[in-house]
Amino acid sequence: MRIGFISSNNGWGGGEKLLSHLIKEIRDQSHSIALVTRKESPIAAWACESQIQDVFYQRGYGRHPAYLMKLRNWVRHNEFDIIVLNDPHAITSGGIATWGLPTTRIGMRHTIFPIRSAWKHRYLVDHVTCVSSAAQRECIAAGLSPEETSVIHGGIPFPKVMASDSREARQNFQNESNQQSEQHILAVGSLLPVKGFDTIIRAISAGIQSGHRWRLWLAGEGPELGQLATIAGEEGIENRVEFLGHRDDVATLLTAADLFISASHSEGLSLVLIEAMMAECPIIATPVGGAREVLRIQETGESPYAETFQPCDTFGLTNAIINTLRNSDERTSKARQAKQWAEQQFSAQKMADEHLALYKKLSGSKS
Repeated sequence: MRIGFISSNNGWGGGEKLLSHLIKEIRDQSHSIALVTRKESPIAAWACESQIQDVFYQRGYGRHPAYLMKLRNWVRHNEFDIIVLNDPHAITSGGIATWGLPTTRIGMRHTIFPIRSAWKHRYLVDHVTCVSSAAQRECIAAGLSPEETSVIHGGIPFPKVMASDSREARQNFQNESNQQSEQHILAVGSLLPVKGFDTIIRAISAGIQSGHRWRLWLAGEGPELGQLATIAGEEGIENRVEFLGHRDDVATLLTAADLFISASHSEGLSLVLIEAMMAECPIIATPVGGAREVLRIQETGESPYAETFQPCDTFGLTNAIINTLRNSDERTSKARQAKQWAEQQFSAQKMADEHLALYKKLSGSKS
C-alpha cells in the first residue's frame, strides 16, 4: 500500500510519538510511506533521522489556498491508497485539500477532550481511529456513528535497556541525592496543568514531612515549569525535586526508579504509562480516560497492575505511595503482570497490524 501521513503540530507530544512508532512499523512491513509536516517541527527532524525520503513541507497550519492546491496536486500525483490525518489541524487542511479525490482519508483522535469541530470529523474524513474507547466515546458524543470510528489502542516498541545503563541511571539518582536509602519516584510528561504534577509535588512533600525518604524526578518540558518549581519551594522540598527537562532515555529512567506516578486529570491513552508497564516499574495512576483501559481499572477503582487515586487527591496519593513502597511482594507481582499485559496488548507491531487491516478494508470498500 502507499500511505501518506499528515502531521500539523509544531511540537512533540503523545500524538507525534505514536505517529512515529506507527510510521516506522508500517514502513518495516515494506509499505510505501510519505509524510507531510512543518519544516521546523520535531516530527520533521525525526523523519530526517529516520531517513523518510518522501516529505512534503507544510506552510503554517496549512490553510492558505495556494498551499492547499499544492498539497492536493501532490496527493493526486502520488496516488495514495490512504491519507492519515494525525491531528485536528491536519484533518482541516488535509481534508479540504483532498476533497473529492479517490484516496481514503482517516483521521486520528488521540485525546478525550470534547470535539470542538464535529463537522470536520464527519465530512472531511472517511473514518476516525481512536486510541482508546474513551476517545471513541467523545467522537460518538459529537455526532459520529460507531460505524464511522474504530478503536485501535496506541502502542510502543518493546524498550531495549542495557543493564549497565539502568545501573548507571540508578547510580546517578543516588549520586544526586547522596542518600542510598532514599526511594526515587519518577513522573514523566509535558509540564501542563492537566498532568497533575502539582499534586505529585504536594504528595511527596506530605510524605517527606512524615519522615519518608522520598525524592521526585520529573522529566518533561512545558509552561508550568516555573509554577511547579515555586510549589516545590513553598513546600520546602526544592532539594528533593529534580526537574530533568526533556529526556530521550525515559525507558532507562523507568528501570532505575522505585515507582512511577501518573497524576493526569485526563488521558486519551498515555504512552508513558505503557512504557512504565513494559519497564516493569511499579505504578500509581489516576483512573482517567484511556488509562482505565491500559491498567484494566474496574468500576471499584481497583487495578490488577497499579495502585490508583483520584485526580487532585494529594492525601490519597501520599497514602498510595506509602502502601506501594511498603508492600514489596505485591508491588513486584503487579509490576510483573503489568509488563506481560502491556507486551501482549500495546506493542507497536500490534498497533500497526490493526491499522493496516483497517486501511485495506476501507480502501477496498471505496475503490
